Amino acid sequence: MNWSRLTVALTLPAAVALLLAVPCWLKRQYDVGSVLGAAVVLVAAVAAGGLEYVDAERACEAARAAHSLCATAGADFMRMAPYGIIAFAQVAGLFWMSLWLEERRTRREFDEAWR
Repeated sequence: MNWSRLTVALTLPAAVALLLAVPCWLKRQYDVGSVLGAAVVLVAAVAAGGLEYVDAERACEAARAAHSLCATAGADFMRMAPYGIIAFAQVAGLFWMSLWLEERRTRREFDEAWR
């Protein structure tokens, strides 16, 4: 597992997703902003998982070339699962922030007597 890649997966996709989503949210296009942000997070998770897979395959190739057992055999899911979990949490947070912002704006538009 590449810890620096995991750290990047924790920070960079969420930041880019927010940079894309916030302008849409400010124009009251909450769904569009959330979907754009979710797409960024999904692409980043698939890319990071693919890079982990390539690293595992290279390690197995090196082990086969040295005529030894591959230490990463069977662990592909465990190497890619953290990226899926991170992506799920980021998308859930993105949609939650969108909902929170929409509710806040909607309530602000109503008169105090109607709240």
